[in-house]
Amino acid sequence: MRTKIQAIFFLRHKCASMWLSAIAERACAMLGIPYVYFYKSTRWGWNFADFYQKTDHPVLGCANPEIDEVRQLQNFRGVHVVRDPRDLIVSAYFSHRYSHWFKPGTEEYAHQERLRRVPKEEGIRLEIEFSERYLRPIADWDFSMPHVLELKFEEVTARPYESILQIFAFLGLLDEDDWTWWRQLIDTPRFVWNRVARRWGGWGRWPRRTIPAEKLLGIVYELQFERLARRSRGQEDPKSHYRKGQPGDWRNHFTEEHVALFKERYPGLLVKLGYEPDDNWSLTARAVPSECTG
Repeated sequence: MRTKIQAIFFLRHKCASMWLSAIAERACAMLGIPYVYFYKSTRWGWNFADFYQKTDHPVLGCANPEIDEVRQLQNFRGVHVVRDPRDLIVSAYFSHRYSHWFKPGTEEYAHQERLRRVPKEEGIRLEIEFSERYLRPIADWDFSMPHVLELKFEEVTARPYESILQIFAFLGLLDEDDWTWWRQLIDTPRFVWNRVARRWGGWGRWPRRTIPAEKLLGIVYELQFERLARRSRGQEDPKSHYRKGQPGDWRNHFTEEHVALFKERYPGLLVKLGYEPDDNWSLTARAVPSECTG
């Protein structure tokens, strides 16, 4: 019987998933505790609930979780980040066309080849259809789980330092006490040792459950968008994994035909996520994101 509460990052495609996972991985390396990013594969398996029952890792990342899997879990606290699905589609279009690598022979590889053969307008239409595999699990998600912190990509990227502190505090991974000079004297060798031990495959770790806010904020600084992309937020590089990082960019790429197709395939999704008050939105009407309504 599992008694230890585990922390889980529920990560969505094109919703800062790699950035959040990198922060979690670096923090865990410093703390000397193991972290694993579960992605459905022959290595990890195809069901996260099955994997969860087998592992004792204290911190986990889960790519594109299904609500049916999550409802089978017990004794965990999680964080779940979603993004305006229209921006997700545009970001996915550029990533799938330019920066992602897919194994030849897979459905994703065939989709990429199609995107590279057609103009952008047709490519975004194809992406609206292809992205159903990412958007349906979001539409089915239960946003009312008290043990899961729900956040929006737009909020997290606009206020990264405050958001990461909030996430780690909710997950029980943040040491909120003052990191005084004498604690630094004790903890600094521990953090250095743990990062060295990680290179030895984890042997000889000196584990610590929580990370001081100062050290966590340092990780966020190292991984901020401007440093990773080597340009300011809003400056676009369509072939980069960190393409633009600007909310609302879908308006620069959608057409009226794309709007109609999105509404047909995903009715009510934007309302559920709090990005629109109703389904009468258009390219010109601007809505202010609100809380997920569940």
